[in-house]
Amino acid sequence: MRKIIIICVTMVTSLTSFALSAELTLERQRDIIERFMIVNGQSERSVVQSAMAGIDEDHPIKCGTPDILAFYDNYDRLDKSLLSSMGVQAVVRPSLSYFYDTPGGRIRIHYSTTPPHAVPNPGIDSDGDGVPDYVEDIARISDSVYNITVTVMGYPSPLSDVACANGGDDRVDIYLRNLGGSFYGLTYVDTACATDGSYQYIPSWVEIENDYSEPGFAAYQGRPLDAARVTIAHEFFHTIHFSIDALESREFYEMTAVWMEEEQYDDINDYYSLLPIFYNNPRISLQMTDQIGGLHQYASMVWPLYLSEKYSPEIIRDIWIESGNLGAGPSWLYATNNVLDSVTNSSKNLAHALQEFAVWNYFTGRYYNDAPSDTLRFEEGEAYPSIPFTVTKIVDVGIGLPKDTVIIPIMDVRDTYPIFVNKELNPLAPQPNAATYVRFENIQGMSTYNCDSVIIDTSILGTISYNCVDSTLDTNSLDSLFIGLETATNVLWGVTIIGQLEDIPDSNEIFAYSPIDTSILMAFDNLMAFKSLTVIASAATIDPSYFTPLGLMGFGYFVYDSTATYPRDSSTINIKTALLTPYPNPAIVVLMDNESVANNGKSITFRFELATDSIGDFINDEPFYLVDIFTVAGERVRSFNADDELVRPDRATSNDYYQIEIPWNMKNDAGLDVNSGVYIVYIRLFTDRIGKELIAEERTKVAIIR
Repeated sequence: MRKIIIICVTMVTSLTSFALSAELTLERQRDIIERFMIVNGQSERSVVQSAMAGIDEDHPIKCGTPDILAFYDNYDRLDKSLLSSMGVQAVVRPSLSYFYDTPGGRIRIHYSTTPPHAVPNPGIDSDGDGVPDYVEDIARISDSVYNITVTVMGYPSPLSDVACANGGDDRVDIYLRNLGGSFYGLTYVDTACATDGSYQYIPSWVEIENDYSEPGFAAYQGRPLDAARVTIAHEFFHTIHFSIDALESREFYEMTAVWMEEEQYDDINDYYSLLPIFYNNPRISLQMTDQIGGLHQYASMVWPLYLSEKYSPEIIRDIWIESGNLGAGPSWLYATNNVLDSVTNSSKNLAHALQEFAVWNYFTGRYYNDAPSDTLRFEEGEAYPSIPFTVTKIVDVGIGLPKDTVIIPIMDVRDTYPIFVNKELNPLAPQPNAATYVRFENIQGMSTYNCDSVIIDTSILGTISYNCVDSTLDTNSLDSLFIGLETATNVLWGVTIIGQLEDIPDSNEIFAYSPIDTSILMAFDNLMAFKSLTVIASAATIDPSYFTPLGLMGFGYFVYDSTATYPRDSSTINIKTALLTPYPNPAIVVLMDNESVANNGKSITFRFELATDSIGDFINDEPFYLVDIFTVAGERVRSFNADDELVRPDRATSNDYYQIEIPWNMKNDAGLDVNSGVYIVYIRLFTDRIGKELIAEERTKVAIIR
């Protein structure tokens, strides 16, 4: 009988009401200002901005609204001398030569027939009314979007801007402007005429690309109206967002705006191009607005898509209305939980939903047809990416240096046993409101060893020790999988195991365990009934204050034959010393609690795999290292050695048994944060600090993006 055992173990008006109270570093302030200036055409996208977005300079960003809001949110904390030196100009509504009121009477289209903002084919006017056909097409699209969003789907109308400077009348203003190929569209809040002191409700205006003719819009060449359709659906939804809560979390703005594109224009599927960003990074929280150059928030549209396909599209409207009812400020997680409670009548509804959402995200692409039921997959999931085993990323630092190839592990895949991964040191653990995937393959073909003893302590897979003197080989004796989960206050774990059956090829069984609010050790038995197992662990919280970019949850696992004990992994025999890929590289730095923090740690880590002998012992137990870091111009930035911070190799750190990790906190010798850029690192490794016999030396490049 298959069972699970759970063992509990001990304008410019700043929207500052809900802005972070911590001071912003000058680097972060400069980034906020640069992004804002790029959006409104006061500056071109820099090399650093392009690298942060992970895109080519000509590739347009989906929406410029988050960068506008970031500037307004933080305006009171921006250094006024920096604003002056960078030449930031006040933003006012555009002034174009003509306007056309849509037949529905709710929207006014502003346009030009001359460069640089000329609409396509301005001389084509089939009905002879003096309005270009393209503008009339945009008007019909805008009316359709308005009617579907407000009349059919039941969202409130955008706020009137009649009291705003140059606001005109009650109509929503859409400006067709040349956005330089940088953005599909953007929506400005008109804070000067906000209707309340809390800035929860703010009128707005929309700007969309005038012709979608730039190289970045290659997919829409010959069909610019399709690009306009998804853009208007997206940006018009922002005008409604600002009428409900202009201070709601930016990631919820963007994921639901992309979702609205799909709701209104199901056959265009513009969002397909974004999905690899989500599926290549399933461990990134839905709350993380600025990961992967800010693109993760758009790709996260699969979350509202899951909710709408699971229940109905009305659930997204209900969540937005509830978030507005909860008052000004980020409350979409609470709102989602409350609305789901009315649907599911469960005290752990968000955790349940995120757990099932992670399963839906597994049954996509090549695994789409493996889903036991249509109720466990997206309607169009066969066209989506699959969560990959690894991702190979080509990083172009943009200053003439060769591109670097970085192989990033995404889903842990194991096919030799036993295997132990420490819960505290697992780099593939998820952030809150995200999930991680671990696959165990070759279960039928595995072999294990009987040894003297194996010890699992009571700290939920925190440590493990081996003592193997004499052993015998057993075949096909694997029977137990232990999963260790360590949680924090207000965070719940959901665990799902997908088993590929051995006796019924290409069939799966799913074992879903109710979200857990304590630290536990779980045991899953009878592994030999399966060809493979995939463990999906999701972490959920409705408390946005808990989230940090470094908030990896404690998640470990141990696969073994419960009747046997094990020696060291044979793959650790006769290893040669080698420098492994620095990580993260590039290091994208965000500001959190007034500290510069790399996206997966407070440092860049240089790793050496250390030499072992024929029985797996270290040849050098206490190696000594020297590290020198230079700019590409040859200026020394930092030097340090093992006397500063010695990190000894440790066999109890899961798959890092035979590695030494050397951290760099991205500071120079004076203790100051280094600037964005590329750095040359020269590392030498010696046998010990006395004899100092050189055993390895390497030169490598790392990129830092702030």
